[in-house]
Amino acid sequence: IESNIELRKDGELQINDDKIYDCLLCKEIHTSYKYEFIDECFDRHGLILVKRNDRWGCISLQGVEVIPCIYEEHPHNVECGLISVKYNGKYGCVDKTGTEVIPCIYDWISSHDGLIRGKISNQFEFIDTLGNKVLTVSNNDWADDYYDGLAKYSKYAEKGFGFIDITGKEVIPCKYKN
Repeated sequence: IESNIELRKDGELQINDDKIYDCLLCKEIHTSYKYEFIDECFDRHGLILVKRNDRWGCISLQGVEVIPCIYEEHPHNVECGLISVKYNGKYGCVDKTGTEVIPCIYDWISSHDGLIRGKISNQFEFIDTLGNKVLTVSNNDWADDYYDGLAKYSKYAEKGFGFIDITGKEVIPCKYKN
């Protein structure tokens, strides 16, 4: 349910002038912003998910807008400690300070084993938590997220699946069905 939210002088959140939320973490918020939506604590970084003018962002427990309300979907934590965001129809990642680490250029992203996998055009790119491209799988080939240092992989020209390591070397040939 979307609503207008404001912090009362007694430290409680007033929502739509008819409900008062008194949760331990929400009492810490000191902000004059008006939001259409405010969530519980968002993540392990102590960020709170908010929505303003139909755009998503996050505020700190002190009410400071850390991740600006410019994103089309609500930010999500990804496994490697970054936060995925969508801007202009494309996905990327920011850190807990709102700094862009991976630009919003990907059709979609996922993560595992400390790497972000992003699909862009007809290729997959694997990016580390500093924003460095580690590996590109192209030519309509397909690769899954890494698990224990290996990613399921399929070559476009061949039928079947195999596995590649973090360098992109095929360690199990693409000859297995599913």
